[in-house]
Amino acid sequence: MTKSTALQYSSPVDAVFLRRLAWEEHVAKRTPKVGDALRYVNDVRNELGLAPFGPRGTSGGGDAFVQDLRKRNLIQQERATASVTDKKWELEWRLLRAPTHGMVRSLAADPVWQANAKEDGCQRFRFRVRDPAVPELEVFAGTVPELRATCARARGVYFLGTAGGMYLGKTDEFETRGFAHALKKSPTWAVFIRLVEDHQFLTLDSLNATEGLLISFWMEVAAVGNGNRGSDQMPAFAYLQQGVLFALGAAAALLWLHARDDVAGVRIPFKRWRGRNWPDCYVPRVMG
Repeated sequence: MTKSTALQYSSPVDAVFLRRLAWEEHVAKRTPKVGDALRYVNDVRNELGLAPFGPRGTSGGGDAFVQDLRKRNLIQQERATASVTDKKWELEWRLLRAPTHGMVRSLAADPVWQANAKEDGCQRFRFRVRDPAVPELEVFAGTVPELRATCARARGVYFLGTAGGMYLGKTDEFETRGFAHALKKSPTWAVFIRLVEDHQFLTLDSLNATEGLLISFWMEVAAVGNGNRGSDQMPAFAYLQQGVLFALGAAAALLWLHARDDVAGVRIPFKRWRGRNWPDCYVPRVMG
């Protein structure tokens, strides 16, 4: 497990754009043309809820954005093509397979959900996004002490709001892990998410994948306190796909909780970036 948190950027647009360009090269196995890269700029801005740049050649347009990345040696242009410069992208499966922000924002806006009776003080929801591929989830929100007993021996992922940024993890012993985090990190809120169907059928390989994907996803737009991205080893396809779908649903559930005003003080610590209307533009208006 590496302690490196390379491929992090202060600008969410830089982060998501570079991921998009790297995906084309290392997953789709194609080298984008400069014209493609210019189109990706507004695709990425739309994904993050930002207004598009103006026509090519205007001040602040996509071409100026791409040229700025080139001057900072984050991308390279060779003839009519564009590619990422950092060779770490080729091995960074956790970023290249992470959910897209546009999909997470869309699914968080209008889920099917049901609030259950409070248990040990925490709020509890059944949560299903409008995508049949994503499993139904059980979501717990409150403080670590409130969640410890309720989530004991459950296999899932958790999020903690701390002074050092949001901390993410996976566990099947939150009663122990949560206590240790409460002592060291003093979180103000906690969220635990597991499958509604027998959560023990979620393999440890899939759970490891989910953790790495979620850390990488939220590092693009939020302050994350983790010192690494999770497991370096990409799991086999079946486990990776299970992790991708769980990560997609869990990210949507966390954003949905943030967008509501009545849930346990859950607040995602979005990056302090000077983009216009950021981060309000990222948070969807939830329905229902």
